[in-house]
Amino acid sequence: MSDHLDAPGMKPPHGDARIDITDIFAFRQPGGQDRSVLAMCVNPLAPTMGERFHPRAVYNLHLDTNGDAVADLTFAVTFSGEAEQTARVKLDGEVLFAGAPVCFGPRAQASTEGDYRFFAGIRSDPFFFDLEGFKAGMAFTGADFFADKNVFAIVLEVPNSLFLEQPVGYWTTVLLEGTQVERMGRPLMNIVFTKDDDKNAYNAGAPADDRRDHTGKIVAALLGAGGGYTEHEATEVAGQLLPDLLSYDCTEPAGYPNGRQFADDIVDEQLAILTKGSAPSQGIKPHGDTLTVFPYLGAPH
Repeated sequence: MSDHLDAPGMKPPHGDARIDITDIFAFRQPGGQDRSVLAMCVNPLAPTMGERFHPRAVYNLHLDTNGDAVADLTFAVTFSGEAEQTARVKLDGEVLFAGAPVCFGPRAQASTEGDYRFFAGIRSDPFFFDLEGFKAGMAFTGADFFADKNVFAIVLEVPNSLFLEQPVGYWTTVLLEGTQVERMGRPLMNIVFTKDDDKNAYNAGAPADDRRDHTGKIVAALLGAGGGYTEHEATEVAGQLLPDLLSYDCTEPAGYPNGRQFADDIVDEQLAILTKGSAPSQGIKPHGDTLTVFPYLGAPH
């Protein structure tokens, strides 16, 4: 799984799926040159394990614009506690959206303020993965576990003028009552490259500290995966994977590792890194329900 259920014991952080990041995406607006899309999905198997966004959580989308792995711009999204939830979006403390509707039905209602568009609500999960084949030691069956699953999505369409330098680093975090309990940058990092006991610490960490805190753990994962890495090779790969943020250059066509689109087969990409190219392809095709118009994620199942 990309980042679904990435706390110890294959559970959501703090046992709460509403604050469990499943995936993040960054790509150029389809058919456009001047705008980009930043998306963050949470709540795997929605709405089974959570019917609303967490009202005491802050969902952050961070951008590092100068290459130091520290956030220079942060979109902070919070939600009201009412059954008919609304959202507030701030950019570095300045309110961009207040009282924006949150959509828990099939209709996607977007909000627009100036150069920004925003959506929050339930949508089809774009992640595609043969989960059962992975659990069986990468004996892939071709069955996509996520073909009929939903997530809660936060989608922002932003002007490319926001990105002062190229490329930028993009990652997301969730704070619960002021404490960071979840984060995601590259796909599959916490799921594949950290041991169970380390997952909470990884979620609480920051990209700027990753090489100091996690290089050895990723080297150990690479050496133990049976791909035939030498220790020197594994250290080089760990240096390429860290800091854990998604690099995105809006002047170039998106496609992992330049940002991430819904159709990117990141499972094959990351398992190939883990095993030095020896992992078989999972043989799963991207979902066919994504859209070319905002909010780009398909209608919920």
